[in-house]
Amino acid sequence: MPRSETTDLWKAVFACRHRYTGRPICSEACDGVDGLCEGFADEQCQVYPFHFLLLYVAATIVMLTAVVEVGLFLLRRKALTRQATVKRLKPRMSLLEREMEVRREVICWLIYH
Repeated sequence: MPRSETTDLWKAVFACRHRYTGRPICSEACDGVDGLCEGFADEQCQVYPFHFLLLYVAATIVMLTAVVEVGLFLLRRKALTRQATVKRLKPRMSLLEREMEVRREVICWLIYH
């Protein structure tokens, strides 16, 4: 398939030196076509070995798990403190409810009598 000059210009972003003239040029990196860079620099693509990729994925999973666990721990702690606060305030709330009931009865008595 013939190469189109207009699309290749936008792909040529790898800066290197021309093999014969020594001038700076831009070439497509890792395209399988000789771009005339010194030492075939544009074709020396670094592909990570599988075990490095696996290591990165495992590290990402461990970090995400740690973040989720810390979040769950903080939520549980907040729930426990709220539960303790409600337990501590419950007697006060029952007193307030009794006061409100008395006030309602007084208001009803005043309105209807």
